[in-house]
Amino acid sequence: MQERLCDEDDDAIEVNMLRDSLVRCIEVVGQCLHNAQTADPSFEARHALNASGWWGMRSKISHGYDGVQYDIVLAVIKQDMPALRDKLVTALTEL
Repeated sequence: MQERLCDEDDDAIEVNMLRDSLVRCIEVVGQCLHNAQTADPSFEARHALNASGWWGMRSKISHGYDGVQYDIVLAVIKQDMPALRDKLVTALTEL
């Protein structure tokens, strides 16, 4: 069963805005992790961030925007983003 981003009664514009903002969030995270990895090649391994995986998802979204699977985007936001946030908070304490 596919999860819904919004209730049935929500405006299509609101649904599209929410969906697009979630997609953009993954694009930004993927780009930032890629930039950090490029600046410090040990960054990904030191913090177990899977920067290459986030970069890959970012690239797939950015270059294949017409084939974005929003159920996967939602699952990544719900399941993977909280753990990534915790790891990044820890990584920032090193700076």
